[in-house]
Amino acid sequence: MTDKLKLCLFSLNFNYRGFYIYCIDKIQNEVSSIEFEIDQVEKLSYHLKNINQMQAKPGLSYNRRLAPIKIQLSDWLLEEIQFIDKKCKLSTVSKEKDDDFSKRDFKLEFDMSVSQFAFFTKTLVESGVIQNKNVSELIRFLSKFVKTKRSGSISHESFRIKYYNVEDSTKDAVRNTLHTAIGYINRN
Repeated sequence: MTDKLKLCLFSLNFNYRGFYIYCIDKIQNEVSSIEFEIDQVEKLSYHLKNINQMQAKPGLSYNRRLAPIKIQLSDWLLEEIQFIDKKCKLSTVSKEKDDDFSKRDFKLEFDMSVSQFAFFTKTLVESGVIQNKNVSELIRFLSKFVKTKRSGSISHESFRIKYYNVEDSTKDAVRNTLHTAIGYINRN
């Protein structure tokens, strides 16, 4: 069936069951050839967008007792998208359960104060060791997954303030920590 004929049938609200099944089969054949679920969802979403944007002539219908073809296909696509999305989430949850590092309470521990860790992070960002461009996201991530010697939980706002406002004593402490690390490298 040509695209022009399909558009014509949509505009006439040809909600015949056979046409509905034909459209679903075409979409399923396309999606089944796609390996990754995220790409399948993207393809289904693309079809959903196209179908939702199609215009039907008001008052026309092959079968007035059935929902318009646009509604039938939209509903089916939404269910498929939700199913694949839910399947992905369940798969991710089961992988997290198997993964020791995905423990919700795991945090990287540093023998530094929050101020020292914030400046240490800034040093790594400014020297190009950390390549993340979005500093706000980096701060949010680190405040969630890092704890220091004095703080088991770092406030995002506190970390941000200390990242941008550094005292000289903090610089000296980080410098000493880095010298200690360099000394270890030189000895080994």
